[in-house]
Amino acid sequence: MRIAALTALVGTLCLAACDDTNDVLLIPLARTGTFVLQTVDGNTLPVVVVDSVSPPLRIEVLSGAITITTTNVFSDVTTFRQTRAGVVTTRTVSCTGTFTVVGNDFTFVEAVAAPDCGRTFTGRLSGNTLVASVLGVPAVFLK
Repeated sequence: MRIAALTALVGTLCLAACDDTNDVLLIPLARTGTFVLQTVDGNTLPVVVVDSVSPPLRIEVLSGAITITTTNVFSDVTTFRQTRAGVVTTRTVSCTGTFTVVGNDFTFVEAVAAPDCGRTFTGRLSGNTLVASVLGVPAVFLK
């Protein structure tokens, strides 16, 4: 009798865990939302990411954010300030893509819809903190 009850319970839990809408794994709301960039490689914003003498070029990250949705879609937006030979300009790079998650580990894959997009990067979520590794550089985002 206990085996039959246990089998019924396990079967019910398996059915409850399935989502028959296109086999999409839904992400819990606690893991979704907008995470705002705080530091890059341990340095608070704005942070210099390129500084060269020849040619004279300085690029700084001014701000950034990653927005994670419940449907495995994300967007990331980063604003840069560039100083080239004394001329200062700003630009914002916006990318979208999809992600997979195993436990607290995310793999983000940007779509190649924009010239500065197309990267794959990883991240680890701990509470309200997402630590992403973009081109091997750690970036900390807070929700």
